[in-house]
Amino acid sequence: MIPASALHALISGNQRLLGITRRRIAASRRLLNPAFGLSGGRVSPEEDALRLSIRERLATGGLFWASGHSHMRRGTGRPCDVCGKPIGNDSLEREVIGPRNTRTAISHEACWTIWREVCRDMQRS
Repeated sequence: MIPASALHALISGNQRLLGITRRRIAASRRLLNPAFGLSGGRVSPEEDALRLSIRERLATGGLFWASGHSHMRRGTGRPCDVCGKPIGNDSLEREVIGPRNTRTAISHEACWTIWREVCRDMQRS
């Protein structure tokens, strides 16, 4: 038999984990495709964290809405404005032009795709 104090500790630990899980679900919620019921696939923890970071920076102005023009070129070694990792010359770099041509951001192609998806999801909700 498990002592009452240990049971209370287990219950509070589970409630804490449940709260974290609910926040993660809310942060990575995708719109469902009504034709198919569910859409999208399993998202890695890294992508989930990146989506959350993008949402937070969009809300605080750290990133602008990725809805303007962009240009691609070979990576220059500069850090990605979305994930912070350098963009090597063995990959493509996307320069995203911000609102009214006042700002630009550099990103990996994959980061730009996620950035655009988050912007579109936030516009719909």
